[in-house]
Amino acid sequence: SGARVLHHIEEPDDAVPEDVSEMCMARSLAVLEELNVALERAPQELEAQAPYVGASASASSSAPVPSPPSEAPPDREQQELYDMMLARYLQERENEAFLAS
Repeated sequence: SGARVLHHIEEPDDAVPEDVSEMCMARSLAVLEELNVALERAPQELEAQAPYVGASASASSSAPVPSPPSEAPPDREQQELYDMMLARYLQERENEAFLAS
């Protein structure tokens, strides 16, 4: 049946054989089901990793988690400026780490 699909791809005609259409639909449904299963597992896998993430974070610093800011969030221009500064800082650190190695 794979040869029939390949033949249809290489030499398409106006009418798609019904069994080819059904086979494509069945494969699409199988892929969709695999995606649904993966999406259902994703939150569980993240929860399973969470204790390790929390343990490494708490081991590296014993400071409490800061409370949310009380002031209003920055406007778009301020946020873009901050993002640029952060990106530049992170790039410089990456460059220094690369040069050090």
